[in-house]
Amino acid sequence: MVEKENLPYPVSIVLFTRYPDPGKVKTRLAWDIGDRTAANIHGVFMSKMLMILLREINGVNIIVNYTGIDYQTEMIQGFDPALVLDIKQGINSGVLSFIKQPSTSFGER
Repeated sequence: MVEKENLPYPVSIVLFTRYPDPGKVKTRLAWDIGDRTAANIHGVFMSKMLMILLREINGVNIIVNYTGIDYQTEMIQGFDPALVLDIKQGINSGVLSFIKQPSTSFGER
């Protein structure tokens, strides 16, 4: 859990996302283009949003609230490899945090 007192900025942006697992993301889109292509598109969307938050938005905490995978290191691998250095710098500076969502239903989360 991220404690508010430990965050560097008073404002946070939360990115809710899911690991880009084929067959589990963008499922309605996958009906027409296939599971793997839909998962790739999800990964691009997810990576683009995090890139914008890390590179273009200043003075906010970024919290990636994820599901679909158990460990933060695996979730990071779902992002574009070009973002790995930015992600590591964000984590090290305390600006970027990853929180695994509970495995309850979407309505309960």
